[in-house]
Amino acid sequence: MPLDRAILERLIEVSPDIVVATAADGTVQYYNDGARENLGYSRLELIGRHVVELDRVPPAPARQAHPPAYSAQRD
Repeated sequence: MPLDRAILERLIEVSPDIVVATAADGTVQYYNDGARENLGYSRLELIGRHVVELDRVPPAPARQAHPPAYSAQRD
């Protein structure tokens, strides 16, 4: 039985794990509660900013899989 979309969204939202979604250019589009608790930023501080501004950068395999997001620099 497939899970309801709202249930899946809620599971991601309350997960203790860091979940950050970015646009192709690396700007943060979504930031869950686990990311807020682990990294200490509010959503207002990061939504629309570049992912390289996070204190913790994903490991090399993630950076290599999404090079545009990690190679661009924002002012």
